[in-house]
Amino acid sequence: MVSCAEDIASDDKSKNVEKRGLHLGDYGHSHHHEHIKTVTIEKKIPVPYTVTKHIPYTVEKKVPYEVKVHVPEPYIVEKKVPVHVKEYVKVPVHVPKPYIVEKKVPYEVKVPVDKPYEVKVHVPQPYEVIKKIPYEVKVPVPQPYEVIKKVPYEVKVEVPVPKPYEVIKKYHTK
Repeated sequence: MVSCAEDIASDDKSKNVEKRGLHLGDYGHSHHHEHIKTVTIEKKIPVPYTVTKHIPYTVEKKVPYEVKVHVPEPYIVEKKVPVHVKEYVKVPVHVPKPYIVEKKVPYEVKVPVDKPYEVKVHVPQPYEVIKKIPYEVKVPVPQPYEVIKKVPYEVKVEVPVPKPYEVIKKYHTK
């Protein structure tokens, strides 16, 4: 059992809840004593503790140090450059003997052509030549000529407005 004074002082550690008893029957009698039931709730606060577990692993650390390499003076740089080289492969080819050489010699060839003769084509006489000549065509235009063109203009229409003006206010709610 924990008293109320301790309950206020150590509110984090424990919590007390007091309940009143239920009275069934007459309320006017004073011979019944009120019983106070006290329920104690204890809170357990976890306490952190360290767990040591050994995990083996290797640590690689690079330590810089100077490495001396002997370099000859002057230093020779050799670079391989690819070069295309033609290789001739000897393949045996059969050549007939004696070898026949054909040579084309130009010479004149005579083709028989008939004597030129006259060809007659019938042409009507006199021959009609059709040639288009531009000429002026006169179209009668009435004087004076009436030009119909729509010109916009302002039209004033009087709208009756009541005075004083009625102002209608609209409130927008979200």
